[in-house]
Amino acid sequence: MAFLPLYSVAIPSDAPSAADSIAPSFQTPRSGCSSCAAPETHSPDTPTAEPEPSELVEVEFKGRRRLLCSNPARLPLRLRELVLVTSPHGIDAGHVSALGATAQRKQALYYNGAQPQERILRRATPQDQQQSAAQPPRRTRTPPAGSPACQELPQPCLHEAHRC
Repeated sequence: MAFLPLYSVAIPSDAPSAADSIAPSFQTPRSGCSSCAAPETHSPDTPTAEPEPSELVEVEFKGRRRLLCSNPARLPLRLRELVLVTSPHGIDAGHVSALGATAQRKQALYYNGAQPQERILRRATPQDQQQSAAQPPRRTRTPPAGSPACQELPQPCLHEAHRC
């Protein structure tokens, strides 16, 4: 069987390419839904003029910790907005990560339908935002041997990595 080198094969320029014949819709850019022809009214990341109040909100805290919270005051919140939440440790600040139907789906899938234990107190004020930004991230690793954190303990440190 003889093969022709590719440089010797001439394809007419007016002939449609394989991509044109298989998927012509990919050739023309369109705005809107990727699975149907409906036009897109707004981007999911673009906040609408007035957000809908949602009674269920997922909030993300420092360290990627997330909690499902109730919104008893029905505050109209936006994604990534800083809010103050009651927690077992007092009052904590976090960013809204899911609202409305998305939060309800997450409640069913990730939280096994459990009702939220924490509630949103209010939106963060500019002073709250400055205080939240000024706080250092929480420690996630064992302090080194002889560090002040280990020396302040009333009893000997029992870390696996070292003995203080």
